[in-house]
Amino acid sequence: MSNVINIGTGGGGGGGTVITLTGNDGVAVGPDGGGNIDLIGVNGTYVSDGLAPNTLEISGVGRLYQLETFDATETPFPPYALEFTVSDDSAIVITATVVGMRADFSASMWGSLTYGARGSGGVAIPIGVCAPAQATDGVGVVLSARVVGNDIQVTVVGEALTEWHWSATILTIPQNN
Repeated sequence: MSNVINIGTGGGGGGGTVITLTGNDGVAVGPDGGGNIDLIGVNGTYVSDGLAPNTLEISGVGRLYQLETFDATETPFPPYALEFTVSDDSAIVITATVVGMRADFSASMWGSLTYGARGSGGVAIPIGVCAPAQATDGVGVVLSARVVGNDIQVTVVGEALTEWHWSATILTIPQNN
């Protein structure tokens, strides 16, 4: 557990400026020249900006992604073209766990998969996908992964003319040389 060690009273806004943070190892870390202290997640822990102002989200199972589909088109997690990039001389394995439900709650789907790729010459070369484990009472609903350029995308396919809501946790394990 990380603890705030020392808070100055000269800052604006929230009543003070964080001077140091201390992690489990007991070592205090101070800010850089710009007043910033970076929080970096390792071994499956993901740190991101929170939904509320001035918050951080720390998750031990990978990051939670959500999206909606309205037809039977393959749609990547996370939305908005954010992918998991495989750089040259590196390899990445991702594990995704996905749950989806029709907007009217009349069907659902769950699934998980593991997919790997290595980077070479500016492109990701698929190592392969373990056959996804998935179950659904929807029609044609599919979980899969693919390589596009040098990125890995986890994708879902919903049903034609049907609204589905999806959530996924995606754990990324990189190996860089």
